[in-house]
Amino acid sequence: MCNGNAAGCMSVAAALRVWNTLVRPLLEYGVEIWGTENWEEAEKIQRKMGRRILGLRKNSNNEVVYGELGWWRLKTRRDLLRLRFWRKIINMNGDRLTKIVYEWERKRDKPRTWCRYTRELLSNLGLLHVWTSQSIDHSPAEWSRIVWEKLQGREQDWWKQQIDSKPRLRTYRLVKESLSLESYLKSENGIGRRLLARIRSGAN
Repeated sequence: MCNGNAAGCMSVAAALRVWNTLVRPLLEYGVEIWGTENWEEAEKIQRKMGRRILGLRKNSNNEVVYGELGWWRLKTRRDLLRLRFWRKIINMNGDRLTKIVYEWERKRDKPRTWCRYTRELLSNLGLLHVWTSQSIDHSPAEWSRIVWEKLQGREQDWWKQQIDSKPRLRTYRLVKESLSLESYLKSENGIGRRLLARIRSGAN
């Protein structure tokens, strides 16, 4: 009798739907407001789920989990959700309470505030001019695409640096170039998927 994803019976697509719709939203509830700091416990939950999906052992490198599934760290996900929410705020009418509080905090310009972190995040992504103008003419979909591409580039650079720093991943860096979902994970052969993931990770 097959026992779900741990035995390779559930497809990767189905397992990702479970994660994306039932688990991750619980970890991201309200993160547009509070998601400034690193939350290592949540990152561990995501990596544990990734290992189960891939069929990797507990000692497999985190970078392989991110790389094979094309996942970002949850902290980067929180940055994306924050900047989507920020667009909503600056396009609100001036009489909205949220907009009033935002303008008050922005003009105070104190350290360790929501506004200060948002400004520094935009600066880090090369989008400081948008903060300066306090205006976004792009549609929600277009703004999400712009921010996603910036964060994808930043996350991929971090991921590559991590791989380069791990001697155990010297072979992996030869077969994996981009932070994206691998095509072999679409296979219905659960055993084959797990074996290939372990070979690629150097943990076979």
